[in-house]
Amino acid sequence: NVTAGAEQALPFYFVSATMSCDAGGLSQYSVPFSDTATGRRIAPPLTWLRQWHLSATSVERGEDVAVNGATGEIYVAGWVQPSDAPMGLDLILRRYDSTGVLLSATRYNSPASRDDEATDILVDPSGDVLIVGREFRNDLGQESNILMRRYTADLSSLVWEQKYNSPGNNTDYGEGIARDSAGNIIVVGREERPDLTQEDNWVVMKRNGATGLPVWTVNYNSPASSDDVAYSVAVDSQDRAVVV
Repeated sequence: NVTAGAEQALPFYFVSATMSCDAGGLSQYSVPFSDTATGRRIAPPLTWLRQWHLSATSVERGEDVAVNGATGEIYVAGWVQPSDAPMGLDLILRRYDSTGVLLSATRYNSPASRDDEATDILVDPSGDVLIVGREFRNDLGQESNILMRRYTADLSSLVWEQKYNSPGNNTDYGEGIARDSAGNIIVVGREERPDLTQEDNWVVMKRNGATGLPVWTVNYNSPASSDDVAYSVAVDSQDRAVVV
């Protein structure tokens, strides 16, 4: 069990291939290798486990994690569903030091107070943090829009925010984010296009890293006009986006 509203570092071990956590153990330490019921080894040993729970009845999910290579700080992105807002998710972003101690956190609830979430995250060489996800905007006659945000390293300031709403005003999701050598970002996801009698299409966008403004956007609809979703992106040594 995790105390509501508290950060807890918990010992972690496997018994018969199941996880068990002792809520009373609040200090970090290295855990030795353990055998599971299948005889496989767990490697490498787990150093610490950090859990967070907003309230006794809320629901939380971490979607992605990134590390600042210079400082060792860890950023976790995802969402929380507060117990007082059962119809809406809030985007969350949390920053930890290398030992799992919480340093700062931020939370975002769009004007519609519906589903807002972060799905992917990266740390820029400057230390700034970029996330992609979605926000639900039925207050604008739209559904989910792709949401892109850039924060300062300590999460105290929002550098910029950009959104993408496809022409069909339907469901658009941001799924992956990457950076090229010039500091531009590549965002991938999906857009639903009933206005074209299509279902989900790939959407791949290049954005200016300093401002978030669009450089180009391309789409892909397979011959079956069915569900086409881009989930992840990487940038090669020639700054070409590789999408899956």
